[in-house]
Amino acid sequence: MDTTLNKLIEVDGSIGGGQVLRTALAMSMATQTGFHISNIRKNRNKEGLMRQHLTCVIACKQISDAHVEGADFRSTELTFIPMKVRSENYSFNIGTGGSIALVLQAITYPLAMNSSGKIEVEIKGGTFCPLAPSTAFLKKTLLPCLKQMGYGLEIIEDRAGFYSVGGGIVRLIINSQIKAQRFELTEKTKLKNLQGHIINIRLDEDIAQRELMVMKKEFPEIETEIVRSCSALGCGNAVFIIASDDRNRKTVFSKIGMPHLKAENLTMDVCCQAKEFLQQDAPCEMHLADQLLVPLTLSAGGCFLMGEPSEHFKSCSRVIEQFIGTPIDCRCIDDGLWHVEVKGLMK
Repeated sequence: MDTTLNKLIEVDGSIGGGQVLRTALAMSMATQTGFHISNIRKNRNKEGLMRQHLTCVIACKQISDAHVEGADFRSTELTFIPMKVRSENYSFNIGTGGSIALVLQAITYPLAMNSSGKIEVEIKGGTFCPLAPSTAFLKKTLLPCLKQMGYGLEIIEDRAGFYSVGGGIVRLIINSQIKAQRFELTEKTKLKNLQGHIINIRLDEDIAQRELMVMKKEFPEIETEIVRSCSALGCGNAVFIIASDDRNRKTVFSKIGMPHLKAENLTMDVCCQAKEFLQQDAPCEMHLADQLLVPLTLSAGGCFLMGEPSEHFKSCSRVIEQFIGTPIDCRCIDDGLWHVEVKGLMK
């Protein structure tokens, strides 16, 4: 195999942390294009590949029979040259409380593009992790959008896994190959209701009550629930707010409890996320916008309206553009309102 670096796409890993790596892996497998990434997670507290990122690389290597160089703990460079994606069942174990959702970012769409029948992927790790989508977000916010694009996917959480103990088990089920359809999310509809969920597993009841007080103060009409038991290893705390509109679209906001993070501050952060979204004119929340770019590119494309693009969004866009040679059109059409147009590879 020719691994000459000047034939590979060069990716700067310093521009967006682990998301740049995951985006490059997904696009590489989908387009069968090799890449070399340097400066992985530069200027982070712990630079280079951590366990979670290594699991992504190892999973992608197995799925696509890739030639890989640099897949080592704390490595800051990686070369990845994929072959054809294999349509099989898989099982991966992060080995820590690292995010299952972030591993799914890398592997889901190339597998869906190449499935020849039903595929099941089991991943063990964390389902409640800092700076990562929750399983609830994937199921309630992202999956309905993917369904509109033509992806036939299911996500099943068999066991929760709180950071940093982990032990969670999630299954991704791909029922069919993509039946590509153009996607549009351009109309902000009316709020139907707000639901608050406080998860408090094997921790002091006072924590949940303090979180409930903040939530009720910020959103007096919110419907609330405290979950005190679930299938999980160890203990854990998380706060969720789910906004449903009159078309039954759901947007999930969440944050997990961490040592030295006050319950009141945790809940206020989630409330602020929800308020910011509810006050904007765009129907696409910023974290969802990040998640839409790769699946839109690998299906029939589409458009959506969002607030001001995040740095994550910009770095993800740049990586995708390197693989497809076509720019993602992102332009401000009004004060604080941005229109995004993505050209899909499947017509």
